Amino acid sequence: MKKLLSILVLSLLLSGNASAEIITFSKCYNVREGEFKFRDDLYEQRSYVIDYNKGIVEYFSILTDNYFKDLLEKNPDSGQRKYYFMENKIDTFNDLLVKTRDTIKANESNIITFEYIYDLKTKKIQKTTSYSDINRKSEVLFIQCQ
Repeated sequence: MKKLLSILVLSLLLSGNASAEIITFSKCYNVREGEFKFRDDLYEQRSYVIDYNKGIVEYFSILTDNYFKDLLEKNPDSGQRKYYFMENKIDTFNDLLVKTRDTIKANESNIITFEYIYDLKTKKIQKTTSYSDINRKSEVLFIQCQ
């Protein structure tokens, strides 16, 4: 009986829940022609935090003071923010990928859907933006993180 109990306790200790963790994608940048690194001239920080315990992915970014001032000078009435924070519920995940989806109503006739697929191995994010307006095509953007 003691052996059975010790085997049970040991197996529970060693079989920790792989999804009970937090994964951080930091220094993220949009993958475009000629842009292959984090833009520290634009962002102080730009990160995604995948929290399996809460079942969410948090995005946050902080613009540099200079970039923030430049944006405000170009368009003072834009409502530009220095700090961005977004939280999306995890739809599905496995050992390689995490997927979130968010839908917003842009106006009475247009619904915009954002789908994020996070590659846990390469720390690359595929962001797909889809529009209910049939005249607008879906857009795909790739974001690379460290």
